[in-house]
Amino acid sequence: HDADNYGTPNKLTRDDLLDLIRDAGFRPVERNTRYEIIREYEGPDPARREAPQPMRV
Repeated sequence: HDADNYGTPNKLTRDDLLDLIRDAGFRPVERNTRYEIIREYEGPDPARREAPQPMRV
């Protein structure tokens, strides 16, 4: 999996995914195939980051 020479990880844990969602400024929610909420996780830390800003292109 290191074909890109950047050492990209070949797996992400649940905690990794939750951190990515929080870093994007969203609150993670686990849903089933009917889109019903199974579990709600703690949202982003407001002290860590202000409101998410759109990415400049």
